[in-house]
Amino acid sequence: MTDSVRVTTSVRESASGSVIEQIQTLAKDEPSLSLRPLGQLRRALAEGRLAVALNGDRVVGWFLSEQGRCGAPELGFLYVMRGYRDGALFRRMLDLLLTDDLPTVAVTFQPGFAQWAQRTFGFRESTLGEVIWLTRGAFLTRRMTLSRIRAVRAHTSKARPLYLVREVRS
Repeated sequence: MTDSVRVTTSVRESASGSVIEQIQTLAKDEPSLSLRPLGQLRRALAEGRLAVALNGDRVVGWFLSEQGRCGAPELGFLYVMRGYRDGALFRRMLDLLLTDDLPTVAVTFQPGFAQWAQRTFGFRESTLGEVIWLTRGAFLTRRMTLSRIRAVRAHTSKARPLYLVREVRS
């Protein structure tokens, strides 16, 4: 089913509003996600930091690279619609977002995803302290809004966070 899906970080300007609107609509219905501000998503799409999976004009998945202040980018806000979750779209989106010149961090509550990221992309388990240090504090400051605090509380009450780091590749 994912063969007909296009994965890109570049969307026509005339279509970007529709893409962002679809992401927000889908994210509102997904309890495992914490919404991101519209402006942040628009900037990320314009800067090539939002990988989007499209089946025609329909958004079926996305993955966001949140930039820190001179620190490591954090991968997050990942979603793929049921029926498209065969692993191929995750891989194609990650291929677009990973860079070799900066370490990359991620947090997940899914042990299977953590193991897959380690096996497939060379991530390793880390600690909250290292992730905060690598992102120069941006990891924490991004979570200092009421909606993100609620989401973190909901996530951490159900599962243990797994912190991941992918080292710089030479």
